[in-house]
Amino acid sequence: MKSVAAIAAVLMLQGAIARAQPTQQCSFQSDYPSPVDANGKPIGALVEVDLYSQVGVVLDDVPPAKRADVAEWLLSQATDYWKARAIRQITLAYYRLNFRNYYVSNQGALPLPDPSLWTFAFGTARRAPYVSGKKQSVVDAVFIDYQMQSVILTDYNSPSASTGNRLNKPGDYVTMDFGLPLDPSLLFQRTGRACYDEYGYPRNSIDPGGEAWYFYDDTCTAKSAQPLDSTAFACNYCHCGFPRPTLDCLDALALKEGLVQPTFAFTRLPWSNTVADSYRLPRSGDMPPPVQGGSDLVGFGPDLAKQREIYRYFAPNSCEKNERCIGADGGWRKLIMFNSTDINNGTRDFHVGAIPYVTSGTVPPPIIDHGDYVFDKCHGHYHFEHYGTFSYLDKQGNPAAGDQQKRGFCLIDLIRLANAEWSPMAIKYFDCKYQGITAGWADTYNIGIPCQWKDVTDTPAGNYTLTALVNPDHILCEGSLQCDANDNQIWDDTAFMTCSEGYDPQVCEIAQAARCAPQGTDSNGQPLSWGNNLDAAPSTHRDCGLSYVTDPQSIYGVAQEIGPLRDTEFSFVGTPNLKSDQLRACTPGSSAILKCTVPSTSPTQVVRVCESSVKLGCGTACRYHESLANVIIEPGQTVKVPFTCPAARDGGAFGEYGGAYSLYRAMAFGPDGGRKLPDVSCVP
Repeated sequence: MKSVAAIAAVLMLQGAIARAQPTQQCSFQSDYPSPVDANGKPIGALVEVDLYSQVGVVLDDVPPAKRADVAEWLLSQATDYWKARAIRQITLAYYRLNFRNYYVSNQGALPLPDPSLWTFAFGTARRAPYVSGKKQSVVDAVFIDYQMQSVILTDYNSPSASTGNRLNKPGDYVTMDFGLPLDPSLLFQRTGRACYDEYGYPRNSIDPGGEAWYFYDDTCTAKSAQPLDSTAFACNYCHCGFPRPTLDCLDALALKEGLVQPTFAFTRLPWSNTVADSYRLPRSGDMPPPVQGGSDLVGFGPDLAKQREIYRYFAPNSCEKNERCIGADGGWRKLIMFNSTDINNGTRDFHVGAIPYVTSGTVPPPIIDHGDYVFDKCHGHYHFEHYGTFSYLDKQGNPAAGDQQKRGFCLIDLIRLANAEWSPMAIKYFDCKYQGITAGWADTYNIGIPCQWKDVTDTPAGNYTLTALVNPDHILCEGSLQCDANDNQIWDDTAFMTCSEGYDPQVCEIAQAARCAPQGTDSNGQPLSWGNNLDAAPSTHRDCGLSYVTDPQSIYGVAQEIGPLRDTEFSFVGTPNLKSDQLRACTPGSSAILKCTVPSTSPTQVVRVCESSVKLGCGTACRYHESLANVIIEPGQTVKVPFTCPAARDGGAFGEYGGAYSLYRAMAFGPDGGRKLPDVSCVP
């Protein structure tokens, strides 16, 4: 970050240039006015959303002898339990609703309001075989019928603009069909990448700890996969990562999750100030008042608080090492992953403009767009060097982790967080080739995207504060973009230098900032929009061998995820401060067998075998897809658990010579009882 003096110098320079060169507000920085009534209040638009669907819990992963007990518990649950599941199911429609222009020709987004504005009516839960899909696949499930209703509040012209004039007047309606999972939990564990659309994302962005809606696309097929011999940098298919799915999304859902195929109905309502007032977001006190006549980036706190601590191994010369996103050259690292969401809380668009998004395998110029974007050879796209600063602070406010920073690469409309007359339904920033954030919309860097974390490997366990400062160098315009008399955007030099990485010789350019007129200044003469750029959330860094996998409750609530495939509610087997329990010995690369016994007084248990890090001296508290073995053991049973002993990683380049594993266990069904139960006993 630059000093206050440097900021002042840049502002003085911009002021001097402004006096020498007449400016005007840029016409392409759109706003979304509505007509006004006799009292001067805006007459926006109201669109009712209706959905009839079913949501449930698939029991197929639960031991057959246990299913009746689990079903009985589920059937006794109040509507709050089913509401939480219904919300997770409905949010999976966000991707296609928000990027609807890719699916419906010449039309735009139909964004759902925030879930706090949804109302539900539920039927009666029942247990039955659930038959769905073109092959009439059957799953054992407890499920319930429900209706969801809400109202989109937007500007007067948006409903027509987003639907090709199909929502021009009250009573007009449009529909959109979806394929959704009956059971919205464990999507990655049960169906892999079948329903995940990786189009436009960096490789290896999918993580089961993140929210599935960022990627969920029920139109994905197994054939929509990037050819293995492709040299293109960008992913232009549903599937680019590995392993590749073998089933189309809808077939995978029917087979493993149950397939529901509901229809969303959108109906334009007559304008009513009373209805608008009851559905308006943000409410007073939730955020600062929207900036009038300009843009304003504000961090969205609830997303920063969504954190997942994991262990991850990095190979030599990984992109993350080259970009200094980890605090070592490679090996096992412990990461705090988090979401970072920034809303444009202004009535005008936050405009960036055209940015080349590389789709070929040819290396383009190293630095573009006024010295602000630098090409990353490893990830294969341009990075914006000044997106945000993330800090991990101790109780005294001092940095407690390395200075790894997130490189921005794409600012677009991902989710509409405002439900208000000044925020449109229709968007224009839906592609990384043309960037910005529409009024009331937000961009999110979600859990799983490379470098969206803090490396806390060398940080003592404890409680910390995670902070995010968006636009720290004030390169981006929060306010009113300034153009010359020909409507050409004006750029000013800053005190920052952008230099290429991995180029010989290195290329450097002065970074320029878009000329910007702030919409109000504070007592020090600084833009008011800069004062709300800092966001903070508490963060827990767990002890050696622990991660979010060992948290006592699923991140989604009690029994929202059950069975052996879930990732959370596991306990470390043994004593965490004993090296012999963190690093259980086996012969590297060989077949190993454990004999594991569950006491007769214990509920049915899941035993998970994880690789351990010799260098860190810790088990890795692995998720289901990372486990060496994952088995169910009934009370009083002794079960053989085969697995392959971890071999040396990269020839021991980072001190990982293999031959070490760790054990974790969980109840197959959480509400069986407390966590303080007799441990499993496992011996070679």
